[in-house]
Amino acid sequence: MKTSDYIELDYFQIDDRGAGDYTWEQAAQESWCSGNGTKSDPYVIDNIAVNGKNTSSSLHISNSIAYFVIQNSLFFNSSRNTSGFYSGIYFFNVTNGIVLNNTIHSNMYGIRTRDSEKCQFRENIAKENTKDGFYIYRSNKNNFSNNLLQENGERGYYVHTSNNNMISNDTIINNSESPGIEFQTSQGNNVLNSNISENDVGITTFDSEKNHFENNTIRNNDNVGLSLGSLSHNCSIVNNTIVGNGNYGISISISDDAYIYKNNISKNQGYGLYLNRISLTNVSYNQIRENSNDGVYLIGNNNNISYNQIYKNLANGINLFSFLSYETNYNILHNNTIIKNNAGLRVYSNNIEIKFCNITSNYFFNNTGTGLSLYNAGNNTIQSNTFILHNNSIYTNAMSLSSSYENEVLDNEFIDNGIGISLSESNLNRFYNNTIRKSERYGLQLQSNSDLNVIEKNHFIANWDGIYLYNGDNNTITENIISKSDSIGIDIIEASLSNFNLFAWNFFIDNNAQARDMSGTNFWNNSEIGNYWDDYSGSDDSPVDGIGDSPYSNALGVTDYLPIWDDDDPVIFVDLPLNNSRQPFLAPEFSLTVDEIYLDTIWYTLDNGLTNITCNSSSTIDQNEWFSIWNSLSDGQQIELTFYASDTFGHLGTNTTYLIKDAFPILNITSPLNESTTERKLFDFFIEIEDFLINNMWYTIDGGVIEYPFLINETINSDFLTTWDGKADGEMIMIQFFVNDSLGQISSDTLYLIKKTPEMTDGGEIPGFNVLFMFLGIISMIGLIYFHQNKKL
Repeated sequence: MKTSDYIELDYFQIDDRGAGDYTWEQAAQESWCSGNGTKSDPYVIDNIAVNGKNTSSSLHISNSIAYFVIQNSLFFNSSRNTSGFYSGIYFFNVTNGIVLNNTIHSNMYGIRTRDSEKCQFRENIAKENTKDGFYIYRSNKNNFSNNLLQENGERGYYVHTSNNNMISNDTIINNSESPGIEFQTSQGNNVLNSNISENDVGITTFDSEKNHFENNTIRNNDNVGLSLGSLSHNCSIVNNTIVGNGNYGISISISDDAYIYKNNISKNQGYGLYLNRISLTNVSYNQIRENSNDGVYLIGNNNNISYNQIYKNLANGINLFSFLSYETNYNILHNNTIIKNNAGLRVYSNNIEIKFCNITSNYFFNNTGTGLSLYNAGNNTIQSNTFILHNNSIYTNAMSLSSSYENEVLDNEFIDNGIGISLSESNLNRFYNNTIRKSERYGLQLQSNSDLNVIEKNHFIANWDGIYLYNGDNNTITENIISKSDSIGIDIIEASLSNFNLFAWNFFIDNNAQARDMSGTNFWNNSEIGNYWDDYSGSDDSPVDGIGDSPYSNALGVTDYLPIWDDDDPVIFVDLPLNNSRQPFLAPEFSLTVDEIYLDTIWYTLDNGLTNITCNSSSTIDQNEWFSIWNSLSDGQQIELTFYASDTFGHLGTNTTYLIKDAFPILNITSPLNESTTERKLFDFFIEIEDFLINNMWYTIDGGVIEYPFLINETINSDFLTTWDGKADGEMIMIQFFVNDSLGQISSDTLYLIKKTPEMTDGGEIPGFNVLFMFLGIISMIGLIYFHQNKKL
């Protein structure tokens, strides 16, 4: 770019208070400036090249409220190698300026504003300046768009004590060892649709609240992609691509209420998302993948991490961490997909216990190490999660608890892991209603003094060992189903390390070996009942009380003095719907009474077992399944509804209820004919209705809200004449008839009549009208009524 292509000028200042080289009015007298400073005819400075000669800002505009445009110009050589704030363009106390398509290079600062607002900076190039490309100080409500800020010595943008500015569609690249954009003590700014790459840090903030970052590409910066420094509260980071940065993708420290939504945070060299001492932050629907450390690292309270895709990170997918005096409590981790990380979710404290977190409905799949690990964590809830294929070795845990107390682990599913759940030095935890199947080693393992835990109503299926109790005392193991174990259902292998554990109300079914107890100090029944053993050879003859008459004993050290006895099928009583009752389109409710103390599962079918729907004892039949059957039948045909109930031992009960399809009523208007003409007179209507049992019938006139009941075919209500009077000749009058059956099913048919005014005679009267009117006033017309009701059974 040659300066000879421009009007070459030395540095100058425009000050509308007269303190510069020109006022705007004076500048407009020069060949390089035109206009009168109004919005419709702004001052325009065009095609100049201004050399600051390392003495001053090239162009300094101050104390200006006039409308002006600076365009297509070159500003350079403003104190590039000296101290001070000299700039290619400097605004002081300016409003209503536009800086368009200029090149600003080789200055101390490219563009600098102070106490300026409502200005626009578009399509400019700020490059190779010693310090910042743009330095925005105490300047509000300005708009920066489509600028290129490149290879400046410090920041691309430095925004200090400036609020409500907009930066959009900018390219901010390769600014040396400094952030692409830095906000200091600035609020309410927006950065949108910009490319911020190959800087030291992409974007950073300090003490700057309520800033919004959306749809930016923040890539290949040497350090952090986007950093919210201390006291940068209430910021939002939405739908950005933050990829390949040299350290963290996003870093937030000592700043609360952030909203991090739908970002792609991938392949960064440190953490994907680093959250340090924060609270009330929402992290949701992000892609966090292939980062070199943790996907998410969190220290702080009351945060929500939900619905994220977190996979192939080289450390933990999520790391909840607490150290020194910094707490990490009351966090929610919900419905995240955590796949193929080195480890899934780590909850770890080396000092203060991590407490009261809710870890719910997450999907853990094929992480190399443990799916979910807790260390020094208490009073957390781990519910409705799924753990699959954590089997890098046969001793890889899907879930582990170490030095952790009083946690609730319930309603989770574990499939094809090395070990389902492992406890070490963990006490007073409760494991309830979990399903653990196909573990290569143990469904659940207790070791290293894990005491006083409650393990109840879990289902252990096809594990090598269902429960392996190596070292733990005073644990309560009740109401579990342990089935199809390849080795042993419950194994207590050490003679002296596991004592005074209670086993009662458990069900041992189809295991290679039911249980082993090498200790001899454990209890295999309480004072009321023991366990169910499917290889028990005793009987229940005297008394018949559901308890075997002789103890259950095996060669592996187990003796149950009160074994459960049961060989009866569940009995189902169908309270609703009633047998042989007619049923409408809407699916019926059902209510069952099931006589079975060891009830396991209830289900029903409408198609002889092709589709089986699991249910509770009372609910509503699935509407889609019901309609599929109901719609395929004719009125009066039979629907077969069969309920099944199985108990814990595999016994099956059944009961079938027969229902009858009740179709919608059929309604047909036979007279008058649709779209026939009608004069101003009352008329008789004739209706055919077909239904099993009618509840009521009515009609409306021309969409009105009044419902006119009718019991038999009859004469239209006199309100029809009022409607007729309000219509123009040839207009339609709508009569809509309805019928409602005893089950609430409503059918309708619509009659459209066309108003016709009789032709006038020469004398201006309608022939016979007065006579007819008098006649109608005395005698009501009697109509022939035809009503047909066809009952189908």
